[in-house]
Amino acid sequence: MMSLFHYATLREYNRIMRDNSFDKEFLRTLTMTEDEECVLGDMISFFNDMGWIDESTQSAYDSLCEKYCEPSPFDYEPINPPSRR
Repeated sequence: MMSLFHYATLREYNRIMRDNSFDKEFLRTLTMTEDEECVLGDMISFFNDMGWIDESTQSAYDSLCEKYCEPSPFDYEPINPPSRR
């Protein structure tokens, strides 16, 4: 069962996505485990070997590869940080 808050949030999100009266670009932050990050690395390796599937999104794919292959140490945070003594 969907809560009222979830329904209202989803409805507002859909309204914004359909509204073409303003230029919009969204930034999405994803969190992933080490295993999920390894899967993403395998996917990138596969597409680098076989070639990307859509030339119209080639620049976005290249940008994703750069972000994945050249991470900053500040991109990571511990799930269970050690307690300070």
